[in-house]
Amino acid sequence: MNNSASVEAAERYRTLSSRFTGLVEAVPVDCWDAPSPCAEWSARDVFAHVVNTERDLLCRMPFPPPPTTDGLEVRSAWSIIRDRVQQALDNPHEAGHNYNSMFGPTTFAQTIADTMRQPGVFGPEVEVPSDADPQSKLLGLLGRRP
Repeated sequence: MNNSASVEAAERYRTLSSRFTGLVEAVPVDCWDAPSPCAEWSARDVFAHVVNTERDLLCRMPFPPPPTTDGLEVRSAWSIIRDRVQQALDNPHEAGHNYNSMFGPTTFAQTIADTMRQPGVFGPEVEVPSDADPQSKLLGLLGRRP
């Protein structure tokens, strides 16, 4: 991945993670235990999966891991993980780190930029009405129909 592509990945993550954070913060506390479109998973389970997946990726890289999130509520853990991913993307050495992923040779930045839209991970973003509730907007971003 060339430097301009790494910068683009960092900016894209900054934009999308900010949007994702806004949606997460708008979900009422009493909705986190609601069922999700993923069988037997609550909204909290889906969100925790997103946070844990990014944390696990960071922990497999040969650069400083994120601060511990053990025992934190998932929204607090998200801000720590999000910020460490952004820090890695903003660092050309970390963003350009080459490794072999389950999808083949790649870089950290390519994984963050492209994995979400790999077949079998999430579907394409689903448009929802502009006045949709925060949970529906979050599901649409993740390629799920509310």
